[in-house]
Parts: sequence; structure tokens; C-alpha cells
Amino acid sequence: MSRSDSWRLIRRRSERNSLRTPGTDRARLGSADFRSCPSASREMRARFWTHSGLESEGLGTPNSTGKDHKLARITGINHIAFAVKDLPAALDNAINVLGGEMMMEFESIEDRYQGACVRFGVSIMSFISSNDPDSFISKFVERHGNGIQHIGLEIDDIEEYVTELESKGVKLDKTEMEDDDYQEALVGPKTGNGVVLQLTGWKAGPFDATYDGCERLCQKYSQNPKLNLLAGNQLRKE
Repeated sequence: MSRSDSWRLIRRRSERNSLRTPGTDRARLGSADFRSCPSASREMRARFWTHSGLESEGLGTPNSTGKDHKLARITGINHIAFAVKDLPAALDNAINVLGGEMMMEFESIEDRYQGACVRFGVSIMSFISSNDPDSFISKFVERHGNGIQHIGLEIDDIEEYVTELESKGVKLDKTEMEDDDYQEALVGPKTGNGVVLQLTGWKAGPFDATYDGCERLCQKYSQNPKLNLLAGNQLRKE
């Protein structure tokens, strides 16, 4: 039986059982059938949605309430952060050997470390170091040596993505989720395959490897009392 024949059969049965009213469109039929049967599983909903052809028509995928729903997702890597023992040496290597461009320099007052962001084309590497032996950066370097401490990920809807992760049992540090413009959440190394994942959802605009992106990052470090801007935007305005 072809898809069109299957659809006509479903439609006739639905009309016969008064599940449809005049003018009801295909999208409503696709969800109404399952709302009338609470025991229908999410897998059944998804299978019906796909085979009915509704998904291919741009109507999305239904969530558990039967409404169209687009899952939040990771859209890209914003930056990779390296914890290093010798910050000046790491920056010299990044700029003078690898050919990166200095973006800005900063420090975290609360977590007792200093760092800098370096641009490589459209990508960003940040380097962080601490002189305090009790800081988490110093302990990381002592345990692992120089290496990747966290990866910054861009999320298209961070609030929804965090909710989805929590529903799957993932534990997050949501301390910075209260910030209206610069929302962040941290996922531990257990879920991040050995690396902390920094989820970012900056409503004020991305902290990307552009002059404007660096300006926004500098503004964040200037306004947050937990942070300090040591050297501002060093990129050339294009």
C-alpha cells in the first residue's frame, strides 16, 4: 500500500469515528489520534509523524503534548580553553609560533586565575593560569599538566537545553544562568568525556572571533564584579 493510500485510509477511518471536524488540517489529525489514546508511546508518535509525511512538509516533530517542537541543540564550538602552568610562555607560543592574534586579557577574581583569548581565523583559544596553588586551575595543571580544561559550546536555546539535560539526569552548575545577557551553564567531565563543557547562550550577541564579539566579551569582564578586564580589545576593527 502506498503512502497516499495509507493516508486516505486513515482519513476515512478518522472521519467515520468523528475524530475530525470540517476544516481540520493534516497536522491536527496527526496529533489528535494520539491525544485520544494516552497510552500511545512517544516512539509511536514519532513513527507516525515520519511515515505520514508531515515532518517532511516542515511541520516539525511533536513533543509529548502533541505540539510542534524543535529541540534545542549545540550549534557550534565557541572556544577551547587550555589550562597552563606558564601563561606568558603559552601566549608567546600561540602568537609568535602558531600565528594567532591576541584578543583580550582578563582575570577571575573569585576563582583566582588570569587568562587571555587568542584568535585563530574564525576560532578562539583561551589560555588560563593561576599563581595560587589552591586554585582549581593550579590543581588541574598539577594533576594533568598543560591541557584542555574546558570547551565552550554555543547553544541556540540554552534554557531549554539545560532543562533537557537535567531531565536525562545530567548535573549542571547553573550559577551564571541568572545573568540576563550572558547565560552560561557548566557540564562536568563525566558527561563531557573528561572535559568540562561550558554551555553558552548569550542574548546580547555572540562572543565570536570578530572585533564586535571581542567587544562584547570585554564588556562582560568590565561589568561583572567577579571578573576583571586586564587588557581590552586588541583586534583591528574591520
